[in-house]
Amino acid sequence: MEETAVASPRDSEKDGDEEDGEPKDPAQVKYEKLLALLEAENAESEEEFELLEIKAKIRQYKKENPKETKISSELMSEAFRWRLGLNDCQNRGYVLDGYPISYQTAKDVFVITPSAPEKKAKKLNEDDEEEEEEAEELDEEELAKALRPKFQKHIYPDSVIYLRGDCNYLRKKASELPKEDNVKWDKDNLERRLRKFNEDNDLGLFHLANNAEDLGHPKAAAPKYPMTRFFQENKTEVFEIDCDGNQFEMFEGMRVYIERNGRPYNYLSSVRHLNKKRETALQEEEEKMVEGGQL
Repeated sequence: MEETAVASPRDSEKDGDEEDGEPKDPAQVKYEKLLALLEAENAESEEEFELLEIKAKIRQYKKENPKETKISSELMSEAFRWRLGLNDCQNRGYVLDGYPISYQTAKDVFVITPSAPEKKAKKLNEDDEEEEEEAEELDEEELAKALRPKFQKHIYPDSVIYLRGDCNYLRKKASELPKEDNVKWDKDNLERRLRKFNEDNDLGLFHLANNAEDLGHPKAAAPKYPMTRFFQENKTEVFEIDCDGNQFEMFEGMRVYIERNGRPYNYLSSVRHLNKKRETALQEEEEKMVEGGQL
């Protein structure tokens, strides 16, 4: 199984479209309007309270699906998309771990595909006869533009880290967890998660996609790819690392990767502090090896 962490540090330079003289993406404008609704969560009266749109959707989903214990992946992706658009994520960056879990869920979070315009309902005229309301007709070019998927650049990560782990290694790590901390990695749950993750992210999916019988056919089914393919398609250099290595060296490698284009100054520790911490950790590791007779 392979785990994914997505880090998106933001520095003082904002890369929004507004600074280039272009209007903001309509989807971004919509999410910025939703930010104002956050204050309503602390409203002192019902008149001041205004329900967040995403919460309304979740409540409606639970109402319509009372037997479901989880919300749909589409709704989950929308909730993540909304959360990543909030001020703290936009100004200080974020680390997203455990989601998305597949190519499709990554696409659902970072790409919005508009729905086709619905036909307006028929209304009764004075003679109680149904008549359709005249709607603005879009030509094919305008319609295609309106339905074009919209990439959510303002929440897309600058860095993607892919942790590789052998299934047996993960089983061993899960078995070593204290019983009180092991709330979701029991044997049955772990095997289910491993199976699902491997189905969606096995490297053999590339071979299946490239050798499909209907490859190249206009009506061919959409190929299934591992999650990393989505980020690679969007020109993101994915940093892959084995999760069974030295923990400190792993974090050091991640830090170098994240800071490859410059270190973000978003209230993080100074380089001097990090170097001192690294020296202390190496010294403690050396002392343990001496005590254990390994040196």
